[in-house]
Amino acid sequence: SLDPFIIYSPDRRLLDANPATLKLLGISKEELADIDLFQFVDPEHHGVLKQIHKEIMDFGRQNEPIEFQIHGKNDSIHWIEGTGTAIFEDGVIKEIQGLGKNITGRKKAEQEQKRLIAKLLDALENIKSLKGMLPICAKCKKIRDDSGYWNQLESYIEEHSDALFSHGICPECADDLYGNEAWFEKIKK
Repeated sequence: SLDPFIIYSPDRRLLDANPATLKLLGISKEELADIDLFQFVDPEHHGVLKQIHKEIMDFGRQNEPIEFQIHGKNDSIHWIEGTGTAIFEDGVIKEIQGLGKNITGRKKAEQEQKRLIAKLLDALENIKSLKGMLPICAKCKKIRDDSGYWNQLESYIEEHSDALFSHGICPECADDLYGNEAWFEKIKK
């Protein structure tokens, strides 16, 4: 597909645009007359474009491509990376040619990458994990921490991970604890 290309006057009036530009802006060639260059540019980027326009007017060209956002008539939003060069006639700037590249896809990918990185950093910040060997008592199942203190298994794991405990009793232990109780025999049947 074609890259956007415009021609505008030193007072920033659009004089001509190629089909790629017209499509991005959502306008026809007939609508170009008397459109200010900044009409479709996001207001946040007006300052940067004014500086670049001044650079072109002073030196005949801009040194580095700039990125800016445009808003089409059809509510579309596009990112453009553009450069400008002055065209002289008898030593005076007659018009300025602006060549752009639609970088909307790249900008969306960059934003998604930033979002994913932030999400991953947040997840890493919240991760607690247990690693290595854990000294555990063979009888009472307490775990010895790095300071040499013995902690209940549940307390140690809750402190060093995001795991939470709820307590119940397995059938074997229930039989061991309550097997001789009449009420327990009733529940089992």
